[in-house]
Amino acid sequence: MSILDDAMEEHMAYIVLSLDRPFSFKDFLSFKAGETEKEHRITHGTFRNKISKFRKAGIVESSFYSGCAFYTLKGHPFTKAMTPDHTGGACL
Repeated sequence: MSILDDAMEEHMAYIVLSLDRPFSFKDFLSFKAGETEKEHRITHGTFRNKISKFRKAGIVESSFYSGCAFYTLKGHPFTKAMTPDHTGGACL
């Protein structure tokens, strides 16, 4: 695995396990990971290629699609948070 692969896996684990939410491409525009906390920047195409590789390896799975795709680590499912009604209030 490359340095970028390791950094992405570390950042994915941080988002899913510590922040308790799925991740998308926007989380990887600029991120710090690794022992040196080096800043990494990737393009959308690189992100798609890396996620495809991680999906084939069984590390990542799709969570949901909402304008952009959201992913999670295998075995940590998330569902899209839904508002009870369009006004944001509770249904009575």
